[in-house]
Amino acid sequence: MLQCRKCKVFVNGNKHVCPLCQGELTGTLVENAFPHINTPKYSKNLLMRLITFIAITISISSVALNMMIPSDIWWSLFVIGGAISAWITASVGIKYRRKLFKNITWQLFIVTTFAVLWDLSTGWLRWSIDYVIPISCMASMLSMYILSKILKIPTYEYVLYLILDALYGIIPVIFIFTGVLNIIYPSVICVACSLISTAAILLFEGKNMKEEIIRRMHL
Repeated sequence: MLQCRKCKVFVNGNKHVCPLCQGELTGTLVENAFPHINTPKYSKNLLMRLITFIAITISISSVALNMMIPSDIWWSLFVIGGAISAWITASVGIKYRRKLFKNITWQLFIVTTFAVLWDLSTGWLRWSIDYVIPISCMASMLSMYILSKILKIPTYEYVLYLILDALYGIIPVIFIFTGVLNIIYPSVICVACSLISTAAILLFEGKNMKEEIIRRMHL
């Protein structure tokens, strides 16, 4: 191993001078001081192809079964819709798997959008706006808070996603005042939590939020 006699330090790699004093190094050059360890690599593309194949298989099988067993409705269309929904959710999850808070935000938008579409396609029983939207918003805010504490992530790294989630959680106030809800309690709790969260962010993290917006918007 290379050594600097002046600094009394050992230097790894292909160095010609000491990184501290720029003096001459003596000793034997070691190209790689650590042994190479083979670790398995899982291809993201392979995982996506596998998920796509499963979705296609389920869709085709459901249509074939629907044709072989006569029914008054084409229930296979609902299966296909579910497979497409699951495929999109999985795709976003894989794409943003290293960006947890961005992933949570995207999943919130996707889940609530598909819930409303499913509700509309099945007779508009309003379960999507009664339960799914408010509960999903509160679950997203809570999961962000818990993850930030467990992983010890600074607030400025996820404050933008937290404010987006909080603002999205205020939307149920429209459902409350228009009287379209069957059950108002989840929406009232969601709006209250979102307003409290927004106020806390603006009061205590306003500077971090402003800096994050400027950084992301390249202003």
